[in-house]
Amino acid sequence: MIKMIKQPILAVISGLLLSALIYFIIDRIMFIQNSKEAVGTVIRIESYNSSCGGGRRKSKYPCTKYLAHIKYPHLNGSYYKFVAGAGSCRGSDQPITCASSKIGESTDVIYDPNNPERAYRGMFAVWGTPLMLLLVQITTFGGSFTQPKNRREM
Repeated sequence: MIKMIKQPILAVISGLLLSALIYFIIDRIMFIQNSKEAVGTVIRIESYNSSCGGGRRKSKYPCTKYLAHIKYPHLNGSYYKFVAGAGSCRGSDQPITCASSKIGESTDVIYDPNNPERAYRGMFAVWGTPLMLLLVQITTFGGSFTQPKNRREM
């Protein structure tokens, strides 16, 4: 027996997400085919106040987020920089020592030699967005087969 779609809007959203997922997968495969690896060095840590949390049952709380400025050598001998996430710490105005990266630390960098500004900090950073998109796409696709909750009348 074939299940019928009970929430068409979720099916449409799932289809759009699938299109975006296919785009990201093709983009990342092409990136990996042409990419080069290098060892970069964290040259600066930047921090800013934000809010974190906010899951289903959790409320948002103030936190300090960190960005690592990473310098890496290019094939032609010049150096390039890019910025990557370096964690967060609960509370506003937290010290740089709370960041997951430290100044002078070495890190793997994967970059496009034709566009050296396009760089990622390791393989998970390359595939992180497509993986998250896949999870959301699967969830919306599965949700399209469920019965919507009845709305309460006011």
